[in-house]
This record gives sequence, structure tokens and C-alpha cells, in this order.
Amino acid sequence: MNHLSNHLDNLLPNDFILTLDTHFVSSMILLKKYDEALVRVVRKSDPGEYGHQKFYDRLGYIYVYSGHVDPIDDDTSSTPEERRRLFLDTAREHLRNGRNIVICPEGTSTETENSPLALERRESSI
Repeated sequence: MNHLSNHLDNLLPNDFILTLDTHFVSSMILLKKYDEALVRVVRKSDPGEYGHQKFYDRLGYIYVYSGHVDPIDDDTSSTPEERRRLFLDTAREHLRNGRNIVICPEGTSTETENSPLALERRESSI
């Protein structure tokens, strides 16, 4: 699925943008269909997005990394290859255990009229 841009009226303190689109799809469509919460893949927050990170840390989602994330943060993997391997191993384990995963592969948000965006392959994003 693709992320849609939120209206600025939905901006929360600390510039936290709640991704209403993925929450809606996860809770109102997929939860009803599969009768369990899905595992979402989410972007690891940059250091200034502590509200964003705190929110997602409680939900057990799988993180992917953008180039702005400091490799010496509290995660145990620091190189792009280690991060890619951690993602693949974690996703594989969830799938082996019969869990469903939701991924928003664009890496950005856009207005409905411009969605879906073209996918880009970026080595440093995982």
C-alpha cells in the first residue's frame, strides 16, 4: 500500500505525523479479514522524531532505516548490510509463523492524486 499525505490539521506535537492511511487499512480492513493485527514495516525515526519512535516501539513492528538515521543509535546493527539482514530475518520469521506483513514501499507520502509513486531501489534504505 502507499502512504497518503495527511492534512496539516492532523500534525501532532513534536511534528509527529500519524499515518492514518496505514492505521485504517490495518485496523478496519486487514484485522477484520485475518482476525489478527498485522506486522507493519515502519521507518526507523530520525533522532528528532522521538514521539514517532516511542509510538512505534510499543507495537512490535519491523524497522527499516533511512539514510538520516545515525548508525550508532541503540540498535545492535550498524551497517546497511546488517540492517538489511535484520529486516529480512525478522520478516522471514514472522512469515514462517503465519503472520501477515504490511509494507509501504514508497518511502514517502504523497497526495491521493499522485499515488502510487514510482518505486525506487535505494540500498541505504534497509
